[in-house]
Amino acid sequence: KSVANRIIDFISGTTYALGGDIKKISNNVILCAPHNVNVSYSEEEHRLGDDMSFLNRETAMRDDIQIGIIGGGAMAEALTAGMVHAGTLPPSQISVSEHKAMRCDELVRKYGIRAQVGAESFLPRIDLLILAIKPAAAAAAMRETAPHLKRGALVLSIVAGLPIHAIEAAYPHQPVIRAMPN
Repeated sequence: KSVANRIIDFISGTTYALGGDIKKISNNVILCAPHNVNVSYSEEEHRLGDDMSFLNRETAMRDDIQIGIIGGGAMAEALTAGMVHAGTLPPSQISVSEHKAMRCDELVRKYGIRAQVGAESFLPRIDLLILAIKPAAAAAAMRETAPHLKRGALVLSIVAGLPIHAIEAAYPHQPVIRAMPN
């Protein structure tokens, strides 16, 4: 599978593992939303139906995808816990950058992931960068991380209020996804 397809599998699998809802919007758009959240959109909504077999743990990305998370707060921990506990990814494939060393130690202890102050050492090898930081820290985080990402690594932002055009401007050589978790 291509990296893009494996990342789609990962996002779908994580949504499924966290009890979220997956809806097919069109042939090219799938909406992954938290459980019990209604999202409106202009195109007609179509359910995927009962065939959700592509979301099981056996077909989720597992082999060599590397995930980097900027921020170690509640949202980053929820994503990490979901991935690790559901078996979506082994902890060795998840790296977190958090500015508080004690929080890094806590995440390592709880989930067995890699967590550190600073991201420069893991950014060049990751396939998916998740921005899970406060809005006030977003500009600096994007400026500091963008030069270190390999070309084509997917950037997924869960930063509240950060418009997609700002993310695309910061990461001109990366595919970008903006998600709004609940």
